[in-house]
Amino acid sequence: LQKIMLGIRPLIARCISSTSTAVHPHVCIVGSGPAGYYTAQQILKSHPIAQVDIYEKLPVPFGLARYGVAPDHPEVKNCINTFTQTSSSDRLAFYGNINVGTDVSLKQLKDNYDAVVL
Repeated sequence: LQKIMLGIRPLIARCISSTSTAVHPHVCIVGSGPAGYYTAQQILKSHPIAQVDIYEKLPVPFGLARYGVAPDHPEVKNCINTFTQTSSSDRLAFYGNINVGTDVSLKQLKDNYDAVVL
C-alpha cells in the first residue's frame, strides 16, 4: 500500500498545484475488496479535497471481507466496520455491477479521472 500511495501522491499533488483555483482530484479505484477500501481510506485521509470513486463488478462492496471464508470472525467484522465508516464519506462513491473492460473501458476511466488504481 505504501508503494501505491507513493505513486498516487505525486499525481494528486500535481493536480492540486496545476492551477490556482481549488481543484478536487478525482481518483478511480477498480475493485472494492480490502485493498480497494484501504487505498480509498488512505487517499481520503492524505488528500482532504480528493474525491474517490470505487467501481466493483459485484453489486455490493467489500469483496472477500464480506464473502470470504470467515465473514463472521471478529477481525473481519472490524474490517467491514472500518470500510463502512470509509463509505460514509461524502467524498467517496461506490458503483456496483460495473465490469471494467465491458461496461466501461480503461481508456474511459483514464480520460475521466486524475488517477486510476487497479
